[in-house]
Amino acid sequence: MSTQGSKEDPIDVDEQPDELTADELPLGPHQEEDRLSAIQLCYMYNKHSSTMPEKVRNELLRLLKTGAFQHTEESKHKPKHHRIYSEMWDQEIGAPKWLNTIYERWFILVGVFGMEVLEKKCKGIMDAIVRRYRWDLDKDLTYRNGPIDEGEHVRCIVAELWAESSERDVSLQELRRTTETMRKDVDFLKSYFIGHSRTGSEESNLDRAIQKEYEEEAAHDEEEEFRRDLAMFSS
Repeated sequence: MSTQGSKEDPIDVDEQPDELTADELPLGPHQEEDRLSAIQLCYMYNKHSSTMPEKVRNELLRLLKTGAFQHTEESKHKPKHHRIYSEMWDQEIGAPKWLNTIYERWFILVGVFGMEVLEKKCKGIMDAIVRRYRWDLDKDLTYRNGPIDEGEHVRCIVAELWAESSERDVSLQELRRTTETMRKDVDFLKSYFIGHSRTGSEESNLDRAIQKEYEEEAAHDEEEEFRRDLAMFSS
C-alpha cells in the first residue's frame, strides 16, 4: 500500500482541505521531497487535528511550521538520518529516547516516510510509540489519549528526566559563573574608567600648574632682563 502524497500516489494540492496548506510550511534545500512531505502532512493534519487536544495540536503545528519535517541529503534515502528520527532514537545505545517518543514527532515521521517504510526501517521507534501510548499508532493516527507511562520504560523516563535536570543544573551553574565573571569585568571596567578619568583630571591640574609656573618664571625672567637693560641704559 503506497502512502498518499508519495511519488506513487501524489495528492493534488488543489484537493487539500482549507485548514492547513502546504504553502504554509517552509521547505528546505530538498524542495521536491519536502513539498511531497508537506502535502501529505497537511492532508493528515486536516484529517486528524479535530481529534487532538489543543496542546498536542499546537505542538504539532509548531514543529510543522518550523520545518521539522525537512529532509537532509541522507534522510531522503534512510529515515535514520532524519532529524525527527534522531530526536526519538538514541542510535549509540539502540534505544528510544522516551521523553521524545511522542505522538507529534511520530505523526511527522509517518507523514514523511509512511507506515510501511517505518515498519521496515524504524521498528524500534514504532514499537516504542505503541508501547508508550497503548494504542495502535502503527495503524491509525486518530488521537485517543496521551502517554501512559507505566511498566519498565518508566525507569528509562525517570533516568532521562534526571539527566535532563542535571544538564540544566550544570547549565544554570555555568550561567551563574558567566554572569559573575561578567559582573566582575564590568566592575573592573567601571573602576578603570573612573580611575582613568580621575587620573586625567589630576594630570590636567598638574599640567595647568606647570604651565602657570613656567609663565611666572618667564615673566620673572623678562622683568629681570628689563631691569638689567634699564640699569645699563641708566649708566
